[in-house]
Amino acid sequence: MTVYFVVVSNGRSQSITHYAGSLLANADVVIGDAVNLESLQQCIGPNAEQIAFVAPQEAISYERELRDVVARHRSDSDAIVVRLVNGEPNDHGGPPRGAIVREAELLSREKIDFEFVASVSGKSPADPRPSLALPRTGPLVNVSVVVTRARHQIAPITDMLLDKGAIPIVIPVIDIEVSNEMRAALNQAIERHDHDSWVVFSSRNAVASVLESEGGRALLERSRIACIGSATEKACLDARLRVDFLPTVADAETLIREFPPPESIASRRVTFFASDISRQIIEKGLAGRGYTVDRVVAYATVRAKVSPFVRHRARGADAIIFTSPSTVSGSIALFGIRHIPARIVSIGPSTSAAVSDSGLQLSAEARSRGREPLVGALIETFTPPQSPD
Repeated sequence: MTVYFVVVSNGRSQSITHYAGSLLANADVVIGDAVNLESLQQCIGPNAEQIAFVAPQEAISYERELRDVVARHRSDSDAIVVRLVNGEPNDHGGPPRGAIVREAELLSREKIDFEFVASVSGKSPADPRPSLALPRTGPLVNVSVVVTRARHQIAPITDMLLDKGAIPIVIPVIDIEVSNEMRAALNQAIERHDHDSWVVFSSRNAVASVLESEGGRALLERSRIACIGSATEKACLDARLRVDFLPTVADAETLIREFPPPESIASRRVTFFASDISRQIIEKGLAGRGYTVDRVVAYATVRAKVSPFVRHRARGADAIIFTSPSTVSGSIALFGIRHIPARIVSIGPSTSAAVSDSGLQLSAEARSRGREPLVGALIETFTPPQSPD
């Protein structure tokens, strides 16, 4: 199933684009306040289940209703759920942006695809890329941006894009899985890990996978922890774990170059919790520094299942954000290289290399890892150069 947040302007059917109209016509469930539902009856298909509310205060958040709809329809991969969002946030019962982000976070946790669909603002209803009314101003107003992160990581960056006025097109081209075999290997690695030796993480997904494993927290509490990137560090700190080493630049090469020298026999051992597609540069580089490295696959990066409706929306978008080499290859496999948006923004050097190696033209690279630098780099690509005085 896929949930579409369709922005409407106080229930006026003329504010619905052709794409939004097709969603309403084919929807299995439509959720919205009573005024919007009544005004859009001519657009809603005859077989759609309609969940309506009358009081404005009841329209702030539909988390409970979305959870119920997900439980009933998640087994149907083709199910279409439309969540109507008033085009005037906080007025006439329109939900604030924070409520929508909470609902998006719920869908991310449940691994349900979702997309924000814009309404027309001073344009023809036939315009496929109208403006989104959440909010109306910002450096990225009316810019449609494909976000390719895994589902559970999408909500924070989507929130920031909305705050800058962009139209997020959420297409998680990759997903994170931990098989039974991986879990067993993790448990074995935890058992053989030496006290006071190093643990290296290159992603927050690896941190989460180890914490979810039997004995994982105890292992991390007695180990020295090295992280690549502020997001990975934050995942450890949020779990109340001490981070002993963070390279000055968030990449494997810098970690190897700046990693502390061995201090004892115990500390010569390093357990590197990696993804199934991580480069082998860390274990080779640290071995050259005198360490014995145990590489353990903590999770697998797999292709996400994306509905045709969502896949179609990537074509014609203004920009796309890549957050790892796997999102590059996954997007090309899903959309085809000819349909990748022209403006491409990368989170860092390894992702930029994957873009170039694929024959695509990189528009900008974030100055450091994290959503703020990533969105900042995106904003720069849409900021006209200042003419010299």
